[in-house]
Amino acid sequence: VRGLSVDTKSGTLCKLSHLQKVGLNFSFKGKKPLSPSEIENVYGDSRHIPHGDLIQMRPLYDMYSIVEACLIADAMDVFASLKSSTPDLDPAAITDDVQGAVRDVHVSGVMHSAIMRDLDRFVLPSPH
Repeated sequence: VRGLSVDTKSGTLCKLSHLQKVGLNFSFKGKKPLSPSEIENVYGDSRHIPHGDLIQMRPLYDMYSIVEACLIADAMDVFASLKSSTPDLDPAAITDDVQGAVRDVHVSGVMHSAIMRDLDRFVLPSPH
């Protein structure tokens, strides 16, 4: 998905246009879709991300981005439910941890090895 990004400041998963504007129809806090008014509360009426603030936007731009976005959204939901007991949770730290874990299991070969050991569990035959 072109423009898929995680805002590490607000914890919002959103679609960012080529003009650096946050999309009104494709923004989520965890797995909860945000309304246009909620998006405007976070990003202002223009929804434009100034060039200096683009560093807070983490692009998700490879073929695994949807899966990674789902993991980040799930983690944001879990930690949002704990926010009353741990109010200092940081969306940037959550994003870093999820992205680091994904990177570690792929680079180390742990994921590949686990799948190859139990191929029948992970690869299902085509019904056709």
